[in-house]
Amino acid sequence: MIKKIAIWCFCLSILNIQFISAEEKFLSLKKNKTNVRYGPSIDRSIKYVYRKINLPVKQIDKKRELEKGSIF
Repeated sequence: MIKKIAIWCFCLSILNIQFISAEEKFLSLKKNKTNVRYGPSIDRSIKYVYRKINLPVKQIDKKRELEKGSIF
């Protein structure tokens, strides 16, 4: 019985470490129209436009007020 409890605790600790090390952050688009640009600046040209509100996006990078993400 003690062996089963030890194995169970070991498995839970491994899962806990995996969840703690995963620093993924998901966001959703708040506007009906969101511009995607070629670079991390508002001065850059627009690559394409998302026209869907609440579209889930995975955050890749953040610099000041600009965020870099990918569609989930």
